[in-house]
Amino acid sequence: VPAQLGERVTVVCAPNKGRNKLKRLVLSTSPPGTQPGQPMLICNHKTDAELQLVRPPQQGSQSAVPGWLLPAAVLLAGGDAASSLLDPSLPLLIGGGLAVTLGSAVAGNSLLLPRLKQLPSNAVKLDGIRQQLLAQHAGLDSKVKATMQVRG
Repeated sequence: VPAQLGERVTVVCAPNKGRNKLKRLVLSTSPPGTQPGQPMLICNHKTDAELQLVRPPQQGSQSAVPGWLLPAAVLLAGGDAASSLLDPSLPLLIGGGLAVTLGSAVAGNSLLLPRLKQLPSNAVKLDGIRQQLLAQHAGLDSKVKATMQVRG
């Protein structure tokens, strides 16, 4: 904790981006990727301690370690310790099952899903023919209207 009850602290935030009084563009002094008003530093005046604050993760970015990795490691370690007392070959079965599951997930995401997301070639051909027929219909419609105006 950077301060105790009753101590004075200052929170330094990223400055607002904008223009100065002469309507000129002002270069921002905040680090790249910070939002205006985002807390960056806490300064305790009694102890002269400064604490750099950790920036929040960017929207849509993923951390370096997936969220499922730690629970999976705990589960495998616990399963390995408990199952070796019952059957010595059970940890190998657990590891093999995990490897097969991960392999099928990777194969499904990289091979199967892109193929399923592709449009069938017949649907693409049908859409092209439909567009040609609509273009022909629009051309004929304009010719009919032109002849109706000439006669009328």
